[in-house]
Amino acid sequence: MKMKQAVLDHLLLGFIIVVSLLLFGGTVADEFEARKKYYQLKKLTDNATRTVAYSYLTHYLEYLDRNTTVTFSESLSDAMLDNTKLGLEIKNKYGGLTYDWEWHDDIYPSSITAKIENYKQKTFWWAIFEKASFTLNAESTLPIPQRTGGEIMPLAINGCDGEGGKREDLFPGTEDNPNIITFQFTGYDDYYADDQIGTFGITQKCEDPTGNAFFADYKNDFSKTLVNDDGFFESDINIDINNDIICLPGVDFDNPDTVDPKQLYQSFLGFPIPTTMDIIVLDCDSVAGDVNPMEVIRVELNKAPECVGGDWIFSDAYNEKCLPHGDGTLDYETCKDLWLNKTWNQTQNHCNAHPPYKLMELEFKIVKPSLVVE
Repeated sequence: MKMKQAVLDHLLLGFIIVVSLLLFGGTVADEFEARKKYYQLKKLTDNATRTVAYSYLTHYLEYLDRNTTVTFSESLSDAMLDNTKLGLEIKNKYGGLTYDWEWHDDIYPSSITAKIENYKQKTFWWAIFEKASFTLNAESTLPIPQRTGGEIMPLAINGCDGEGGKREDLFPGTEDNPNIITFQFTGYDDYYADDQIGTFGITQKCEDPTGNAFFADYKNDFSKTLVNDDGFFESDINIDINNDIICLPGVDFDNPDTVDPKQLYQSFLGFPIPTTMDIIVLDCDSVAGDVNPMEVIRVELNKAPECVGGDWIFSDAYNEKCLPHGDGTLDYETCKDLWLNKTWNQTQNHCNAHPPYKLMELEFKIVKPSLVVE
């Protein structure tokens, strides 16, 4: 009798051990499936942040409205959920993803977060212990830092919209409709922060950035030998816009006794088309003697530069009462408006002769705004 009881005890113990091992293995399998599902959810949120960020940066120029561009970008990301069974489940059962935006300013986002909350992953073995599902939450945040410097082509453009705000046209377009802007190389004496088609030389050599010798050295910063095999301008100039001082070099465009933009034009002629480069955007409070860098954007030189000769035609009020040629009796704002409304009279299709003014135009395609999304 005792032997029979011992056998039963051993069988019962063996049964308990087998059941325990099955339950342990089963619950581990449930947890493994839950972890697997979490990583699948995380992949969806990772892809969503990249999709939304890229869409916003490439479509803002189309809408010129933050809320409209956000709504479009989120809807584009949500539409991608239709491509997978899990995505459709998230969309139809859980209402899709939720998004949180943080902002550098009224235009540029600083980070985008995509979330999937309270997803229920059903269990089998854990249900025996009255745990019918695991609750899973997935979240991804994509920081979008503003670029503060790097290897810079020594050129700048203005970031002001003409009314004291930030211009909204420095975003890339689409492949079918690229954003291409033609800029005119402009000198120190003609600098205004509201000039949206001017491009300006910049230098860190601010002790005495004037004269023939200085400009002859300055134009060497535009050597075609600095363009790498990928068509990117690897500048010798490294600028941190938050800490480094920069200024505009002095250059006279219509004085035959000075080094003029013709030499800079000849340097640019050696560049392959397209050439990608990083340039500085100047803040609205910049003046010729005190320029303030705001951000860095990436552009492509879209075609060979053009340089022609001619004259700018100004109003009599500008010629008589605005510096540097007049008596300076008109105020800055009035002179600025008069200068920006000047007209161009081309007299030569080249810029080889004196005395006409040398007008060099650079056509840039906006490739990447100040935000970095790789």
